[in-house]
Amino acid sequence: MKKKQIKTISIIMAIVLVLSVVFSVSISVYADDTYRGSETSETESTPQSVSESSTQPTPTLDVPPTTGPQTVKVGDVKGLKKSSSGLTSITIKWKAVKGASGYYIYRRNADKQKSLERYKTVKKTSITFKKLSPTTQYQYGVRAFIKKKGRNYYGKLSTLRTATNTLDVKKIKLKSARKNISVQWNKVKKATGYIVYRASSSSKGKYVEYKKIKGNSKTRFTDKAVKAGKLYYYRVKAYRTYSGIGTFKSGLSTSRVFTTVGLDAVKISASSKLYRVTLSWKKNKAANEYKVYYSKNKKGKYKKLTTTSLTSYETKGLKKGTIYYFKVVPCKVAGKTTFTSTKYNIKSQKVSNKIFGRAVGNSYVEVDTKTQHMWMYKKGKLITETDVVTGNDDGVHNTPKGIFSMMSHDSPSRLVGDTWDVNVSYWMQFTSDGCGIHDSTWRGSWEYGGTTYKGNGSHGCVNTPLDKVAKIFKNSYVGYTVVVR
Repeated sequence: MKKKQIKTISIIMAIVLVLSVVFSVSISVYADDTYRGSETSETESTPQSVSESSTQPTPTLDVPPTTGPQTVKVGDVKGLKKSSSGLTSITIKWKAVKGASGYYIYRRNADKQKSLERYKTVKKTSITFKKLSPTTQYQYGVRAFIKKKGRNYYGKLSTLRTATNTLDVKKIKLKSARKNISVQWNKVKKATGYIVYRASSSSKGKYVEYKKIKGNSKTRFTDKAVKAGKLYYYRVKAYRTYSGIGTFKSGLSTSRVFTTVGLDAVKISASSKLYRVTLSWKKNKAANEYKVYYSKNKKGKYKKLTTTSLTSYETKGLKKGTIYYFKVVPCKVAGKTTFTSTKYNIKSQKVSNKIFGRAVGNSYVEVDTKTQHMWMYKKGKLITETDVVTGNDDGVHNTPKGIFSMMSHDSPSRLVGDTWDVNVSYWMQFTSDGCGIHDSTWRGSWEYGGTTYKGNGSHGCVNTPLDKVAKIFKNSYVGYTVVVR
């Protein structure tokens, strides 16, 4: 080969060698700039977004590693987890990466955004996100970086999906029927469903998960497993289920509602004697008290007469010949709460002034040996009433029942018998064998009424407190009617 050709070939090879070195250096510098996501400045203003497909929920920002003289190894973020959350906040934390200069934080609202967005740089190993939406899924990413000689080198991106707390259920309402209880509440936005909790005697008063309901709009549940007279308490939770991260429940509703079933209308019986109406009804298993009302007009306004735990009631003196309408409403009292039936029957009754087969005028003294109570009426007006002690209930000294007239009307008087000799301020005899109405100052006030007459009654007279017998004496006279029943 000629020298000129050899020289030309040598020049060409030299040029190729130089180009090869230059190209190699260029490749090395480019690879270093892109190693594991490094960038030229940590204050770069352009945000980074990372798309996330539905099949790959955890995006990666990694670039395949290379080698080179400027390579810096950065550890991966580990232990990334949610440390706390509220309705509008989430706090995440992670383990420190050795040698890290700081951490880049990424975020996205997983209900709205498809890509992670770089948020900020922090030096601590935790961060709290505020002003979030309740019942919403969020995704967060954290990657460590090391800053060396003005350049940033990144570790692998770690991601976490979680959610804010689910909104609580509010405004629970109950409606009790004859054999079931309907529980209803307001819809919670974004909820997947609801959980009804119930407390009763069968759960020993503790709230237990009772019924899980799927569907955001299904805000009603009818409980049929209930018994009359038992109390049932209800609270409700909302929940949202997120694919891949589980179910997030709200707290128990702050409102606690309870009710019972079986407060059905009761059948009423009525009768009248001596200006009074006597009502009676069968016991309602769910009720522990009854409210009694009356009116002169069936469709008019009713006035409450009494509240009683008994299954009978006798009115005070009413107007003779008048038809009254009565209703008895069953109630269930639980602590400070009273459940009142919306169902009731109405019973009418005409007032009669007869007793023991005879009509009685509108001025009389009435003694009820059963209730140990006495009333005095004058021209239909109640003058006074009082508890008394009647004859001893032994079959010998009982105060006789019937219609009588006052035979004597003395003040003061001396009462003498086989075993007694006492002075009284007022004496009104009404039977031929010596029974009468008189004061009994030797008795304590607690003895009047009740069951004193069952063992410590009088010899047949009506023992009366002094102030009450004085009124009766003042408004009565010989011949005044006395009715003992």
